[in-house]
Amino acid sequence: MSDKLFNIVIFGGLAVMLCAVYFFNPNTDSIFPPCPTNAITDLYCPGCGTLRALHALVHGNLKEAISQNVMTVIFLPILPLMAIFPALFRFRFIPWAILIIFVIYTILRNLEAFAFLAPH
Repeated sequence: MSDKLFNIVIFGGLAVMLCAVYFFNPNTDSIFPPCPTNAITDLYCPGCGTLRALHALVHGNLKEAISQNVMTVIFLPILPLMAIFPALFRFRFIPWAILIIFVIYTILRNLEAFAFLAPH
């Protein structure tokens, strides 16, 4: 597949997903599946609340997005930078640092003292 076609498919898919998140509320519409990790273990994974955070973001509600999944709000602007400037993210420590951040975030959001990190 050519690079141009690949980019069209990726951006087209992202546009469709953003439209779905804009028009359908993950809190009330059942087209979005529940988190399998949460359904099986009753624990919050690092992605729990991401759809609700994206729904809030596309509706301009940053405070609600942060309350659903702060990591989504933090890392969302980084993803396009990774695609545009991949050389900046090729240091060996970066994947390990991201993994450690997500592991710590997952542990903290499941502790009662840090319940504010859990989606609501």
